[in-house]
Formats: sequence, structure tokens, C-alpha cells
Amino acid sequence: MIIEKTAYSRKMKMCVRSNRNMAKLMCFDENVSKINWKLIRFFSNISYALVPKTKGVRYQKLKENDIKGYLCTPETIESGDIVICIHGGGMLCGSAYGSLGFSSDIAGNSGMRVYVLDYSLAPEHPFPQGIEDVYRAYRQIIQRHPDSKIFVTGESAGAYLTIVLTCMCIKNGIKKPSAIFPHSPVIDFTNRVDRTYYPLNDPILKPGSIDAIGEIYCPGQDRKDYRLSPLYFDEFQSFPPTYITVDANEYLRADSEKLYQILDEKGVETDLCLYHDTYHAFAITGSLTPETDEILKENIRVMKSV
Repeated sequence: MIIEKTAYSRKMKMCVRSNRNMAKLMCFDENVSKINWKLIRFFSNISYALVPKTKGVRYQKLKENDIKGYLCTPETIESGDIVICIHGGGMLCGSAYGSLGFSSDIAGNSGMRVYVLDYSLAPEHPFPQGIEDVYRAYRQIIQRHPDSKIFVTGESAGAYLTIVLTCMCIKNGIKKPSAIFPHSPVIDFTNRVDRTYYPLNDPILKPGSIDAIGEIYCPGQDRKDYRLSPLYFDEFQSFPPTYITVDANEYLRADSEKLYQILDEKGVETDLCLYHDTYHAFAITGSLTPETDEILKENIRVMKSV
């Protein structure tokens, strides 16, 4: 089902303005190779420290061989099921620390423990290092929680990794997620997906950005590899229930609609929440706006019903 809505709240309008102001300092466009990503990572972590975290959630830093990031544990554990959250940042920046606000929202509202994963970033660690880090962490988590349902969510690059991780589970015959929740995913680094049929009005992700990110993240690689472009995956019929959110005028709307079309045609239970007047990966604002609080609670409802 495609669910189309328009953002209306004052809080969302404030978030839109904030993102437009932030984009004046840094956005993803055809010039991403010229950015000092180490510096961007440093300042983004400082800014993310200001994002409110849900009260009553405990945070444990993880530094194991295969699981790096944080474990968010709610004050009252209501379910033995597990959520894995994968941060975005174009495979170039972002961190588990920066995703604690959204992850604590999930933990506090669901009563489930949430693993927030760190992974290797380009250009220092190009493809496939990042996805291999996520896959190894996932395998350790399912071994640690063999009887639990596992749900995976992520935004932007994290949504891409959520989808690729699911593909790898299916290909390798291991336990796949019980449901996935990709927010503003990219599924194609080959330019096969047409991203020109709708007007763009997003400050963060610009035309030309995916090609430029690809030159840093996967130079010299076959971009038809499903781990780079899930569009070319050949077993979508085996996907778990999938719930996608995307802004109607962001660059990756086309990727989200294409993923929805493929899964729907394969008979997979899938929803696409298409929002107007928001921004790229807006869903991770969580309980801060009425629109994203509704998405958060609907995702949790799905987790508890699967």
C-alpha cells in the first residue's frame, strides 16, 4: 500500500528550516570528494549530542570484535525481540553515537533492546568493508539472541545497508530479519533508476550526489553487484515485510518507489509512506514531530504484530 501524506506541524516546519540552514554548510552534491570528511564527522557528532534522548533508556558502549556501537536498553523490557539501527551519512560520515536519539526513541517506545551499529566509512574504508562490518555484527547478534525476532531499520546509507544486509542473509541462507524499515534508501549506483520524473525540493541530497559518492565509496567496482545496487538482487520474493518512508520531493524518492514496486510485484508485504513538505531521511526525527512520531509508533506496531 502507498500512503501519501503532507506534513503540517509547526515542529516539522522548524525541522525543515533547520535542515535548510545546515545544508548551507554541508550537503551531498557532485562535490562530495572535495569535503574534509574527518572534520565533518567531528562536528556532526557534536551536533548530534544535542538531540534529545528518551528518558529511562540505558546506553552501553560496545567494543567487541564484531559488534561496535551501542546497546540501548529500556527501563522496562517488554519483549525479547531485538531492533538493529544502522546510521546514515552516505557511507562517508555518521555514527552510532549520532543515532542514539532515534534509537532511544525506538527502545523507549517499544520496550525492545536496540543495537546501534558503527561500521567502516569511506574513503578510508571503501566497499565492501562497511557492509561486511554490518553483516558480521548481525551474525553475532542473531547468535546471541537465537529465539528473538530481529528487526532492522536505518536511514539513507543506513537504509541501503538494511536492504543489502537482508539480501546477504537470503543469499547465505541465514536467519533474515522479521521485518525491515528503510527510510529514504538508495538501491542503485548504476543510474538505471530514473530520478528525474518529479520535482526536487530537498536541501541535503542533490542531483549528482550518488555518482560522486560512488566514486569515493566503490571506485572501480562492478556497480551491478547487488551489494552495491540492490536493484539487481534476484531473490526479492524472499524478502520479509518491508516498510519504506521517503520525502515526495527528495532525490531518492525514485529508489523508494522502485523498491516498493519490485516487492509488491513479488508478493511481499510492503508499504510506502510518501510524505510531502519534509526532507531527506526525515523519519529519524522520531518523537520530535507529530508526523515522525506517528511513523515511529506505526513501525513499532508492525514489529509487535509480525
